[in-house]
Amino acid sequence: MLETTRRTAVRPSPFFHVTLVAGLLAAATLLGVGPARAQLFDTVDRSIAAGVASAPTPVSVGRGDGAGGVIGEDTGAGRATTMAFDSDVLGRVRIAVAGGGCTAPGSFAVIYFDSVQGGVASTLELTDIDTPEDAAISGGGLLMPSVSDLAFGPGFDADFAIAFTNTMAGASATLVALSAGAPHTPIGSLAATQSVAGVCSRLEITGLTLASLGLTQGDSFDWLATLLDGVSGARTNEFQGVVSPPATNPGLSSVTLTQGDFNRFDSVDRVLVNEVDSDSPGSDTAEFVELFGAGDTALDGALIVFFNGSGDVSYRSIDLDGFALNGAGYFFTANPGVAGAGITFANSTLQNGPDAVALYLLPSMTNGTTVSSGELVDALVYGHTAPATTLMVDTLTPGQMMIAEGGSAAEREAKSIQRCPNGAGAPRDTSAFQ
Repeated sequence: MLETTRRTAVRPSPFFHVTLVAGLLAAATLLGVGPARAQLFDTVDRSIAAGVASAPTPVSVGRGDGAGGVIGEDTGAGRATTMAFDSDVLGRVRIAVAGGGCTAPGSFAVIYFDSVQGGVASTLELTDIDTPEDAAISGGGLLMPSVSDLAFGPGFDADFAIAFTNTMAGASATLVALSAGAPHTPIGSLAATQSVAGVCSRLEITGLTLASLGLTQGDSFDWLATLLDGVSGARTNEFQGVVSPPATNPGLSSVTLTQGDFNRFDSVDRVLVNEVDSDSPGSDTAEFVELFGAGDTALDGALIVFFNGSGDVSYRSIDLDGFALNGAGYFFTANPGVAGAGITFANSTLQNGPDAVALYLLPSMTNGTTVSSGELVDALVYGHTAPATTLMVDTLTPGQMMIAEGGSAAEREAKSIQRCPNGAGAPRDTSAFQ
């Protein structure tokens, strides 16, 4: 049965950052740790799914007007370009640029990431000028490296970079890994899409993942952006994440950043199927499915699906739009008689097995849909009378075993299947269930 007293919700933390964070671009704190940190936007992602990133809030606001507000300010028009990051529970990341002007031919906006140990403290350490993109990332031009060196502030060492353009003809973006004195390592081309073709004021970059930055769900990274010409190497004074950029374009002069000159993004953490009780005393009036993750994570865009082991097809789906994990990180759906359920379903709905419960990032699923792994967040295959079908296990929890709720009928009715401790284990890994 549902426990009346939960174990303390302590998440194991194999991540680089131990602070538990979650969700979409729905809350940010403009840190005020002295003047040097006034421009640091600390954005905590608090939604299981990525939202519409073309006009996100809150955002980082650009500074500097030397290029007319491509990534900085357009003082004549009275506007500033904004940039924001968004992630989903599967580890995908979106970047949105709003209000910006067009990049000039051969010019690139460069986003630097500090996400793992090591990295370079200055573009002076970078020597790759093979392409205009490479040269811009290296703080140089096609004919000469490091002609406009950018020295990062204390506490920021660049590990990766994205060079992107947004011209009337379209947009492009490339992600590379950085190493001192070595060619940039291409990670891949990203999809850069203008909201309206030929309009530079809105740009969305997709295809970036936390894994490509050496991270996983719930991790944080620091970032800043600059704008320069990839042919001549001349740098503008337009920045994102920099408190006090140069008053005028530095051109081929070096720029030294200071403490706190970066933004921080905290990605959404994992949300797991944490506990299932399919077999309760009597006529099954205490069935429930519980999710667990970082507190207050919005569940919009997610779906709980029940699968029938006979035929490997869905028989019930529960739309989670409008719901969220509570402050302690829990959400559960249950029979009407179970107190505190966020969503209820009829008694004796949850089959005893061999069956499955899964969490998807999907808007809907029609009953009778064959089990699949597309947009699958987590799952539990359970039962007690016979092994689950190969298709259901291999699709939802490959390499894992079906979990039994108990041996005897009395034991099954008295127990649930739960990750121990709460939130233990990885998505689609059932080894922590008891």
